[in-house]
Formats: sequence, structure tokens, C-alpha cells
Amino acid sequence: MQHAVVAILASLSVFFALCGSLYITCFAVAGIRDRLSLSGHTAHTRFLVLVPAHNESSGIQPTLRSVQRAKYPKELIHIVVVADNCSDDTAESARACGVEVWIRSDLQNRGKGQALTWALEKAAVPFDLVAIIDADTEIDSAFFTAMDSAYAHSLRCQRPDVALQGRYVFATTSTSSSWFEQFTIATKAAENSFSYRPRTALGLANLIQGNGFCISRGALFKVPFVAASIVEDAEYAVSLALGGIPVVHVDEARVISRMTRRLKDAATQRLRWARGTFTLFGSALPALIRGAVQQRRWQLAEMALMLLFTSRVVIVYATLASLALLAFAGPFEFLRLLTLGVLAALVLQFVYLFLVLRKADSEPVPFEAIAFMPLYFGFLGAMQLGAVLGWKRKQWNRTNR
Repeated sequence: MQHAVVAILASLSVFFALCGSLYITCFAVAGIRDRLSLSGHTAHTRFLVLVPAHNESSGIQPTLRSVQRAKYPKELIHIVVVADNCSDDTAESARACGVEVWIRSDLQNRGKGQALTWALEKAAVPFDLVAIIDADTEIDSAFFTAMDSAYAHSLRCQRPDVALQGRYVFATTSTSSSWFEQFTIATKAAENSFSYRPRTALGLANLIQGNGFCISRGALFKVPFVAASIVEDAEYAVSLALGGIPVVHVDEARVISRMTRRLKDAATQRLRWARGTFTLFGSALPALIRGAVQQRRWQLAEMALMLLFTSRVVIVYATLASLALLAFAGPFEFLRLLTLGVLAALVLQFVYLFLVLRKADSEPVPFEAIAFMPLYFGFLGAMQLGAVLGWKRKQWNRTNR
């Protein structure tokens, strides 16, 4: 009886590992082949740029200057800094750049999602797209031009209600990057190239990355921005998907975020993300499955699958669990078949890892960095374990860079 139970668990684990490995590898291959390109510059779109900031006085000015330097008509861009419960001079630093500042004081409802909801309800200036730019980010000079072209394309396709996500990347902190920086940059590039970009090409539901994204006025009217969790971006993306509003990845609209310099600071940030993601699973996965049945839209069920594989490390866990279970299961009829399934999963994962390190970004990660891969997976695993155990309750604090 005990061997039978172990055999069943091994079968389920192998199935999960193999399906997950095949799923992410297929999208990675599609991402290599796919190169979306938008042409044409209309320069008609009016942008309201919201910069949510909590104690960002030391770094907000480079962000605002990058927006002001963008190659786009200045009269079509209105910049507002949302100074949320700040205890420093964020507001004064922003005003020194000549932008409008809205000060929010609500200690009972702190958080980026709450700040954005408040700002969007307050906004009275005319706009076609609202752009959300983090206060520790610098945008590429072609950001608004690319978003303008993408929005014009959506209008031509009779889709005025749309959300647009830019290519969110990390900037290196030095010419000689550490192994942690190299893997962080590579995995973020893989999200863009091997997930968001091919998903857009295939017409599948996408996530919002929380930075460098735009929402049309029509989309906000249809699905108001109400997201109060730690991962407010993913939460709102699920609401958009349920409302039938696509999130389109715009590869040419680049936003470059300053990376955390210390592992300690990155740990706090990753722990917060992991907690928010696990919490989101409890509400989003049932809602997407229910929506897929009620609306008869298989894309919603597929989005639930994407959320489940948001952390690729989950597939590694399933593979390790499969190996352990097969070792203790004892001889049974399907042992050879399951063993082949695990081996296939491992091969697919190595293919995916190769693509991430060598093809996801324009600057490949050196092969010698692979020696540090166990440390990186161990770090992610520790953060996810900490999230499960409830370390660090949610709070919007400034991340040290």
C-alpha cells in the first residue's frame, strides 16, 4: 500500500515536471524566433505619467529627467509624482524638476496599489494613456514613441481598451557584474523574451510587471485600477484578463530599473514578491478557472497555468521530488516510463537554461557563471520558504539600490 501511494505521487510529480518543462521551453523557442516590430509614429497619444514614490528623494530626479528627455512632443506628456506617505523631501526633489506633485497621507492604507488607485481617481487632466513609471527607473528616449505606435495599432484593430507593457530590464551596477546580478538580469530578460513577447504574438493573456506600463482611459473605465496586494501589478492583470482586456508587450518601449546592490536588500524584495505571489494564487487561480468555464475562454485557463509557472523554480522542485520518489517507490510497472519522463524533463530544463543564459539578452551570461547556479536557486528557494512561513509582513518600503 505504501509503495502504491509513493508510485502515485511519483507519477503526479513527473507529469507536473515534464509538462512544466515542455511549457516553458516551447515559449522560449518561440521567443527566439519571434521579433515583434512596430512601425509608424503618429505622436497623437496624450500621456498622463504617474510616478508613485515613497521616500525616493535621492533617486527620483534621474527618473523625471529621463521622462523629460524623451523624444516625444512635450505638450502631450503630463507628469505627476505621487508622494505617498513620505517622511523625506521627495516632493521637494520632484518639484525642483518642474513637475506636478500630489501628496498622499494615509498611514492606514499604505502601498503602491493604494497610491495608484487614489491618484487615478483624482486625475482630472485629459489623457489617452496613463503611464506608470517607478521612481527608481529611467526610460528609453523612444518609450513614448513606441507606446504611441502600439496604441495606434490597437485602435486600428478596433481595440481601444488595452494595456501596454514595456520591456522592463535591469541596469548593471558595475562593469564587472556579480553572479547574482548576471542571473537576475538574465532571468528578467527571459521574462520579456521568452514569456511576454511570444505570448503577445500568440494572443494570450499577459501579466503586468508593475513598471513601465500604460493603461488606456477606456480600459480604466471598464476595469478600474483596484489592487491592494503586494503584487498589485499581477492582481490587476488578472482583473484585466477577466474583463477581456489584453495586456500587450511592447518590446521597443524600454524601462531600465536600477538593481539592488546587496543580496540582503534583494532578499527583502524577493521575499515580499514571493509572499504576494503565493497569496495571489489563492484568489486568482480559482477566478481564472471559473472565468474560463463561464466565459468559455480557454485563454483564461491558460493564464492560470502561466501563473502557476511564474516561478520556474517550482518546476525544479517537482523534478527533484520526482527523483526522490522514484528512488523510494520500489519496482512497479511504470517505473521505466516515469524515469524516461524525468530524464526528458531534465533535458528540456537544460535547454531552457541554455537559452536563458545565451539567448534571452543581447549580452550572454558566461558559461563559467553556471557554477553559481545552485547558489541562485538556493537563494530563491530560501525566499519562497520564508514566504510560506510568513516572514516579513507586507509593507511598502523603499528598496535600497
